[in-house]
Amino acid sequence: MGEGPTLRQLEYFLSAVEHGSFSAAAEHEHVAQPSLSEQIRRLEHELGAILFIRTNRALRLTDIGRLLVPLARNTLRSADLISATAREATTLTGGTVSFGTFSSAHRYLLTPLVAEFHARYPQVRIKIVGLNSSEVATAVRTGELEAGLVQLPVE
Repeated sequence: MGEGPTLRQLEYFLSAVEHGSFSAAAEHEHVAQPSLSEQIRRLEHELGAILFIRTNRALRLTDIGRLLVPLARNTLRSADLISATAREATTLTGGTVSFGTFSSAHRYLLTPLVAEFHARYPQVRIKIVGLNSSEVATAVRTGELEAGLVQLPVE
């Protein structure tokens, strides 16, 4: 046993389950049937378990194969969520931005700044944290906050 199943192996496994045969799964996945079969064999070897009973008519899941279906689905959903979260964070199409500000900043720039940010990135939630200026600067420096508004001078 090596490093664990790959996402591709899990995709092929679920596709075979869904389509009932390696050839139908391979067609759906746009790969050659021997490639898909080889990945399923490698997955079985990695897990030390047979996942399918291969018959002339169709594939049937073994008991272990049935146990793995929901886990494989959850794993692929989690992988998709990782990609989506990273995409949202890097493209400002979702998530939350944390912004630190000193106590009287709302009298100056905060309202128009927040309004403009929200107009540009409506899907991003804005969390405003009130701190003193040196705490804001420290929080931005350590990555606890994405940005901050401070009153100079600050170390």
